[in-house]
Amino acid sequence: MILSHLRVNIKALYKDDFFIDIVDLYSQKSRNLFLNKLCNQLKLNREEVKIDLYAIIDFIEKYHSDKDKPAKIEPIKISNHDRDSALAELKSPNLIKNILSDIEAIGYIGEEKNKLIAYLVSISRKLDDPLSAIIISESSAGKSALSDSIEKLTPPEDIVYLSTLTPKALYYMDKDYLKHKFVIIEEREGSIASDYPIRILQSKKRLIQAVPIKDPNTGKTRTHSIEVEGPISYLETTTRSRINYENSTRSFELYLDSSRTQTSRIHHMQRQMKTSSGLEIRLNQIGIMNKHHNLQRLLQKVNITNPFALYINFPDKRLRTRRDHLRFLNLIEVITFLHQYQRPRKIVNNIEYIESTPKDYEIAYELYNDLIHHTLSDLNRPQRELLNHAKELLREKSLESFSRKDIRDYTGYPHHKVRDITKDLEELEYLIVSSSSNGKRTLYRLNETIGDDAHIVNGLTKPEELVEYMTSTG
Repeated sequence: MILSHLRVNIKALYKDDFFIDIVDLYSQKSRNLFLNKLCNQLKLNREEVKIDLYAIIDFIEKYHSDKDKPAKIEPIKISNHDRDSALAELKSPNLIKNILSDIEAIGYIGEEKNKLIAYLVSISRKLDDPLSAIIISESSAGKSALSDSIEKLTPPEDIVYLSTLTPKALYYMDKDYLKHKFVIIEEREGSIASDYPIRILQSKKRLIQAVPIKDPNTGKTRTHSIEVEGPISYLETTTRSRINYENSTRSFELYLDSSRTQTSRIHHMQRQMKTSSGLEIRLNQIGIMNKHHNLQRLLQKVNITNPFALYINFPDKRLRTRRDHLRFLNLIEVITFLHQYQRPRKIVNNIEYIESTPKDYEIAYELYNDLIHHTLSDLNRPQRELLNHAKELLREKSLESFSRKDIRDYTGYPHHKVRDITKDLEELEYLIVSSSSNGKRTLYRLNETIGDDAHIVNGLTKPEELVEYMTSTG
C-alpha cells in the first residue's frame, strides 16, 4: 500500500508532563513544527526525539504492509468419501447428462444447451483461455435463475460475484484476486461503465494502469503501475437484445427460451416445489452443490492437444470469425478438460498431456451450431424468431402485411419487445413499412428480395465429416 499522507495523533509523556498534537509524518513542514513544539514544551533533545519519530514512521509503514498482504488461503480438504464420489462422477460416461440433471434438480428446468455452456464457462476459469457468456432475456424469463444455478455449483472460493462495478474498480483489486476466478455480473446495467477493463481482462488476461503518485519525501510526482492478473471466466446477464459488438465477439450470447412451452415447464416446477416432493428436492440440493464443488476442485490444469484441429473448417466470410473460430476451439478444449479423468495421459518430451476426441467435437458442435446462426447472421435470435412468426402469420392468415398489434396478438409478446424488434428489422431491411401516415396503423410487409441465411453454418465441419476426414487420412 502506498500512502501519500500519514496523519496521526501523537501523545508524548515525559516525567509529569505530556504533549499531544496532530502531525502528518510524511510532511517535512508538519514534522519540524511538531518537533519544535514538543521539544520546547518538554525540554527534550531534538535529535533524539527525531530518531523516535522516524521509528514511529517505520512501524506504521510495516503495519500497513503486513495488513495489505493477502491472507494465506488454506487448501480445501476433501474427505476420502467425497473425493471418491466426485471421482466416480468425473469418470462416468454420463457426465454431461448428470450435470444437466443436477442443474435441473437445484431448480432450473429446460434450456439444456444454455445450461451446459454456462457450466463450461464456469469451469474454464482454470484454463489459460477461459470462456465468457452473456445471458440475454426479457425480465422474468429466468436469466438470473440460470446464473444463480451455475453459481451454486461453483466452489465459493473461485467465485467473484458483483452486482455493480464502477469504471476503475477492477484496477484496484489485489494483484491475484481475479486470477483464474469465475466472475459473475448480475445485471449488465450495473457494469456498463466497466466494459473496457472487462474486455481487456478477457483478451489480454491482465490489467495494467499507470497512475501518478506524489512522493512524500521529495514532493515529486512519479508514475506507479498497478497490475491485476487474470485470466477470468466471465458471465453476465442482461435484458438488452442489442449487445455491443466488442462484447459479443468475446462472449457466447445465450438467448433464453421465451416460448409458452418453457413457461409451462417452469410453472410445473414452481408448483412441484410447494409439495412434499419439493421439500425433498430442496433437502437434496446441498448434497448436489457439495458434489460439484468437490468435482470442480479435482479438475486440474493439464496440457490439452487437439489431434484433429487441422481437419476443422470454419466459416470465414466475416472478419469477426477470427475470434469466433478461436472461441470454438477453446470450447472443444474445455469439454476435454471436463473429461480429463476419462482421457489417457500421454507424454512427449517429458510433457504430460491429454487429447481431445471426436466425441468432444460432437458435443461442441451441437452447442455451437445454434449459436453460430445469430453470431454470424444479421439477425440475433429474438429478431429471427419474430421474423419467422411474421412469416407464419402472413401465411396462415393469407395476408400481405401486418401491424404490431397483429404480431402481439399472434405471439403474445409484450408491446415493447414487438416495437423494438420491428424497428430493428425495418432498419436491417427485412421488413418494409407499407403504410405509416398520421391516424393510420403502421403496417409492415416482408422484403422478398432478402433470402434465408441458413448457409452461414455451411462452412463448419460436421461431426460425421470430421470422422470421415480422420479415417481417410489414417
